[in-house]
Amino acid sequence: MVKRSDLTTEMILRAIDRHGLRAWEALVEHFPAKLVRTALYRENDVGNLDYGVCVERSWITDKGRALL
Repeated sequence: MVKRSDLTTEMILRAIDRHGLRAWEALVEHFPAKLVRTALYRENDVGNLDYGVCVERSWITDKGRALL
């Protein structure tokens, strides 16, 4: 069983850095959609990501970029 902690901050940020607004599709190929969505909200809550209409199209903030 996959846990939320299996999808790390670094993995999320690198996926968005590499795939941009299509990172959601890349991540759900390897992790359940519910887990990816929860991880994106987690990173948004700590300020590493931001999003407009839907969390699935998040982008990296300056704080998140500093972690890469």
